[in-house]
Amino acid sequence: MTGTTRRYGSQILVLGDLCLDVLIDCASPSPIADGVTKESALRSSSLLSVGGSAWILARAAIAAGIFRPVILSAIGSDMWARQLLTSIREAGLSESSIQQIDGAPTDLVCMMTFEGRQRLMFMPTDPTGDCLEEGFVLSCLRNIDPGDTAWVWISGYALVERSSARRRSVRLLANWARENEVPVVLDLVPHEFAASVGTLEEVASFLGRPDVLVGAPSTFRDFGYSFYGDGIDGANAMMEVAARASRDWGIVVTQTHTGPSNFGQILARDGVVLSISELVIPANDLRGPGDQLALKALEQLSLLERPERGN
Repeated sequence: MTGTTRRYGSQILVLGDLCLDVLIDCASPSPIADGVTKESALRSSSLLSVGGSAWILARAAIAAGIFRPVILSAIGSDMWARQLLTSIREAGLSESSIQQIDGAPTDLVCMMTFEGRQRLMFMPTDPTGDCLEEGFVLSCLRNIDPGDTAWVWISGYALVERSSARRRSVRLLANWARENEVPVVLDLVPHEFAASVGTLEEVASFLGRPDVLVGAPSTFRDFGYSFYGDGIDGANAMMEVAARASRDWGIVVTQTHTGPSNFGQILARDGVVLSISELVIPANDLRGPGDQLALKALEQLSLLERPERGN
């Protein structure tokens, strides 16, 4: 076989949240009858769905058909946990890398969507996901082939609670990745990353230097990468932040809304913009446009830098 492209079947290890999402759409207006105010005429619909940062990234990877996702996460041992595991199996993913915590509830997140695609989220205050144990992750890694692993993806939500078992598990995974020369992607969520987790320098001292950073311009602004204006022009903010931050951190992916129904991305390396991407956000599911674009960026980086193993 000739060429310099890697296998498209390579795995991506994803450490992040796995939960049930209660999705409430409050954006659809109902006809206003006599004597009914506009506010009371708003119609809402709800849906119970698998969610969490790990699942949404894995779902995007499955849809794109680029990487085979392996989810590293912890859930409870209740009826909702059984529903989650059923969904995992139906998606063709292994449940062996998902730890069940005896006697714990499965995390539940409520996401309300309003007119203009604005969202309000209610998160668990003591998430079961934080209970992901180092020993469990280590046992999973013993069954992972590093040579067939393209990327390790770490959700910033796993770093929020500084004393949690999951935060220690993140460091174990990052060390494993370095030892096996697997590049590490750090997803800078929540958007208030600096306040919730810490500075990039603090994270790098704990995990080692990430190979790729993914985040919103406003998140990078909190690290000192200011941009012109107030961010109304999303494309310009992404461009400016990506170029500046990548001079310090190597590879940076910036993402933000570029219109009422559009989401955009800039991929930059060492101060040079490599690609500009954009997609239309589906009206029926606002979760995951950033993950879809980020996977495309990882695909591009793999094609540029990772030769086909065995050549």
